[in-house]
Amino acid sequence: MLWGKQGGRRAQMIKKTLAILVAVGLVGSTMAGIFYLPESTPPEAATPVNDDAALANLESTWLNELPALEAATKQAGAKGQDWMALANKRYDLGELAMERNQPEASSAYYAQAVEAYQQALKQLPDDVNARVDLATAAFYSQQLDVAEKNFKQALAKDPKHVQGQINYGIFLAIARQDVPAAKAVWEQALAVDPSAPQAARFKQMIAWADSMLAKPQGQAGAGTGQPDLSGLRNEPAAK
Repeated sequence: MLWGKQGGRRAQMIKKTLAILVAVGLVGSTMAGIFYLPESTPPEAATPVNDDAALANLESTWLNELPALEAATKQAGAKGQDWMALANKRYDLGELAMERNQPEASSAYYAQAVEAYQQALKQLPDDVNARVDLATAAFYSQQLDVAEKNFKQALAKDPKHVQGQINYGIFLAIARQDVPAAKAVWEQALAVDPSAPQAARFKQMIAWADSMLAKPQGQAGAGTGQPDLSGLRNEPAAK
């Protein structure tokens, strides 16, 4: 399902949802993205990449790496890891384009990442991390049915996959406008281990869901794009 051109509904959705996606860590689970912190890095140690010239240079570097990655997938006997490397790079470029407020380019890169993840998973069908990344990229590129199918498959394979639980809940709340279902996913995740490091994150997302559900009927959906989840912004993202 595709929205309109830049400035249309798709661009508006990406702009409205970017804050929540960054805040709660809707990021890939296999690639080392630049817009979130690995678990081992204290928040204060991170230096945000927000200079457009620096981002443009980074984009140029990554684009120069693409031909070799694409060539590797075209070789006879290309392995799942070859497709995975290409998918991750396309995912990175999609995230970079989103950071630079280029929704059309971002969506295109994410769609290309989906294709590469699908090829990788033909050889690595049990790679839950890759399936979560596929689902997340599909969400970003408005392939909502593909996203939901793969979120469900990933969590069926590994019900305790933290990033899958986080991302699927966000998908349900934002793409499906189903806040109760999102809350149920996060509550189930919290119930598995209430003392886990990610418990605070789930509690905050559940609290946000409760705040949406407490609104008068008809208003909850309209407010899901801009929840007050700023307290999660400096928390290291789970991979």
